[in-house]
This record gives sequence, C-alpha cells and structure tokens, in this order.
Amino acid sequence: MKKVRRILPVSLYDIPGLESWLEEQAAQGLFPVRLGRWAVFRTGAVPGTRFRLESWGDRGTEPAPEQLELYQRQGWEYALPVGRTYFLFYAQDPEAIELYTDYQSRGMSLERAQRQLRRVRAVQFLIYALGALLVLMAAYNALLYWSGQRSALLSLMKNVNPFMVLALGADLILGVFQSRDLRTLRAACRALKDGLPPPPSPGPSRLMRWANGTSLALTILIAACLGCHIYFQREGGVPLDRFSPPYVTFSDLGEPSLVSYEMLTGRPGTFEGNQDLARYIPSLLAPVWYEVRLQGFSPEPGDYEGYSPDPEGGKYRYHATLEQTRIRALSSSLARAAALAKLDQYPSLEGYWREVDCPGLDFAVVADREDDTWQLAALGKGRDAAVFFYAGQERLADHLDALAELILDETEGAA
Repeated sequence: MKKVRRILPVSLYDIPGLESWLEEQAAQGLFPVRLGRWAVFRTGAVPGTRFRLESWGDRGTEPAPEQLELYQRQGWEYALPVGRTYFLFYAQDPEAIELYTDYQSRGMSLERAQRQLRRVRAVQFLIYALGALLVLMAAYNALLYWSGQRSALLSLMKNVNPFMVLALGADLILGVFQSRDLRTLRAACRALKDGLPPPPSPGPSRLMRWANGTSLALTILIAACLGCHIYFQREGGVPLDRFSPPYVTFSDLGEPSLVSYEMLTGRPGTFEGNQDLARYIPSLLAPVWYEVRLQGFSPEPGDYEGYSPDPEGGKYRYHATLEQTRIRALSSSLARAAALAKLDQYPSLEGYWREVDCPGLDFAVVADREDDTWQLAALGKGRDAAVFFYAGQERLADHLDALAELILDETEGAA
C-alpha cells in the first residue's frame, strides 16, 4: 500500500488544529499510520473520518482495555500512539458521539500531557546547566592559560568539544520551539478547565511546517552529536587496524626488528596493556588532533634489561614505547603552545629542553637526559604540530627528519 510522508504544518500541541488537519487529510484519502513531528499516511481513508487526541493514561503505551471498550461503544476506534503524549482515536460514523461532552473533563484529560512537557523542559534546563558548566570550565582554563599556566591549554582545547557545542546549540533552539508548544498546551488546558473552548487554532502554515521540520532535524543532530561524543570518549582508543591517518613507526626511528605483542606471544594485547592504540580528540580549536601509542618488543630475549619485563613470565626483553600526538590547530601560535603544553606533562625533563634546527620547520624542541627513560620531541610548522614521547635505545634528536615528515607531508598536501 502506498505511503505518503508529510511534515506537520501545525504544532503537535495545537490539539484542535492537529485534529482538523488530520480530518483534511482523510478527506484526501489519507489515513495516519505514524504521527510525530512528521506524519506517515496510507491511502484508502474514508472521507469524513473524525479524529480525536486522548492524553496518555498511566498504564503504558496502549489504551486500557476498558477504555477501548468504552470508546468502541461510542463509535470510536483506536488508531495509534502519538509520541509519548497522546492516543489517537477515529470515528467513521458521523453519528458517533464526542468522547468528551464538556470542556472541563476534556481539560482534565490533558493534564498528563502538560506534566510530561514540563518534564521535557526540566531535562532541557539541566542540559543548559551542563552547557553553562562547560562554558565556565573553558573560561577557567582560558584564564589559567592567559595567566601563564601553559598546561591549562590542553584542558581548554578538550573542553571546547565540537559535538557538545553543536548538541547544546541545537538543544537551545529546540527549547525555543518546545517553549512555544508548552504555552500552546497550557493555554488550551486553562481554557478547557474554565469551561471554555480552547483558543482558536492558527491553522496549517509554512512557518509551522518549517519549525516541525527543524525540530526533527535538531533532534537527530543532538542524538548524532551525543553518539559521536560517546564514541570518541571511549577509554583507551581504537586498534590501529581501524585507524588510517599517518603516524611514525619504530622502523622510522631505526628499530626495524621490533614486533608487536601479538606477534611475540600469538595472542592479542589488551586495551589496558600491550595493544597498539589510536585515539581521536575532537576539538573546535584543533580540527585535527589524534594520539597514537605503539609498543615494540624484541623477538629475542637477549640480556638487555631494558624498559619492561618479559610478559612471558619473568625473563627480561627489550621493550620500546612510542607515544605521539598530531595536532592541526586554528592558528600557528596555538599549535606551538599546545605542543609545548604536551611536553609539560613530563616535568622531570623540563630543564633539559633545547631548541634545535630542523629544515622546513618553524620550531623543534627535544629533551633527554642520561638517567631518564623518556625522550621528548615537539615539532611544528604553521598550524601543524607533532609531539613524541619515546622510550627506547635510539635518540630522537638523531631522527628529527623522519619525525618532521609527519608534519611536512600533510602540510605540503594541504597546500
């Protein structure tokens, strides 16, 4: 059977207007099978069919059996639920009596819908409070950064999450529409309880069709943004076989003989320990920001008591670690500051920083010392930067050209 889809040209809470519009669709042979901000119709409706919206009861998603029986005796059949707000009934018999014979009982029946809409608004205000908290956190970290605490920049960049900003903005606009709906429903309930007919419906309009279409799009956008936020906030990251952006490998540092934990033991590593991982960091201040963690193991035990014990039970084996962060910020000054802030995460080497020359780069900073396991390097050109934390037997300062390729190749490609 043919289906017809239409965005509602009336408010979902304009009860007289929605009932009247459904009756107009029935006159064109369309009967609703789904109703929300948009409607789905099947063909074959009987012209002259009347529709009435009944507020949800307290017994779940379907009308109570006694309610169905009572309405059937009055000539009304149940059609479908409308969101989590109404039950829709219809009557094809023009002699069927009205479900409510007085305005006051009709107004009382809509109290639950009004309470539900208030709860929706309360949830939205909680979301607004969360948004205000995020803004305050971002402002606080910005003040710390501007006062000289460089490490606060990373927290600031992570707080300005594009998915949360989009979701909060969409929810703010959606709240404007729902405030209008609440006023419409409140005015109808107030009039009905006073024994008066509800305010006249403004009727179908292009503006209301646009508002309902926008509300639907905003709801989808909020759900998508929250889903993306949850995905990118997963603990640990994703395995490298599901990651495509470029990164530096151990072979780039002159350690081609190292193997992964899985190749060494024959079983996959864990997120908590020995699995190579990558993680995207969404930020409005840095359109590109990802981190990669690599661990390499010597295929032979040897007698070098290096950086981690043998996972096979007490023997020692050479084990190297490489953590890298790739950032493309909104400005070159932001990229440099973020790269140096990453280096601040290892304060034991702060006094050992030194700037070195590296052709094609705007800056290159390395840090190492004899009695420290870790070596650090931060490189940048324009809006692009990369930071490396490395524990191994090579020297990062000897491989700056290989590290710089992570930036220069993408920079030249973007140009």
